Amino acid sequence: MVTVGGKKIGLVGATTQIPASISSPSAVRVIGPQQNDMEALAAMLQPKIDALVEQGINKIVLMSHLQQYAFELDLATRVKRVDVVLAAGSHALFADGDDVLRPGDLPIEAYAVLRSNADGDPVLIVSTPNECADLGRLVVAFRAEGRMITDRLLDFVSVNGAWATTPERVAEA
Repeated sequence: MVTVGGKKIGLVGATTQIPASISSPSAVRVIGPQQNDMEALAAMLQPKIDALVEQGINKIVLMSHLQQYAFELDLATRVKRVDVVLAAGSHALFADGDDVLRPGDLPIEAYAVLRSNADGDPVLIVSTPNECADLGRLVVAFRAEGRMITDRLLDFVSVNGAWATTPERVAEA
């Protein structure tokens, strides 16, 4: 849990269910199926998310490293009470037409992808490439009860998105 602007935000982490495919996990023990199974992963994450909600936290960010952004898009729809998914590991560039990108960079999805979580509430999924080539920035407004106000996303379109980490853009951020 972190506090931003006096508001508590719950953070939950998830990594690939097949760590041996990307690293040498040595003593790491995988709980659950050792295959990409988003239904099983959601079932393991939901009690952690619910524990944050029971503490009165009504804004939840899921930080994941699932290697293929399609898994995060799927997982986002299977968990309840998650508002934002920070997708990592696939090095996918999500960006909009107003984002300043490096020459040759082509976005694979819009920034941010909007889906509905398992509650039917909006959830945003964002991703930027590896090696700190881009800074992903997302500003979101919430109602008092913690639900995202998707109509306000247009208010932040000039700051939301992928920012190429040039010295000028980093200073601006």
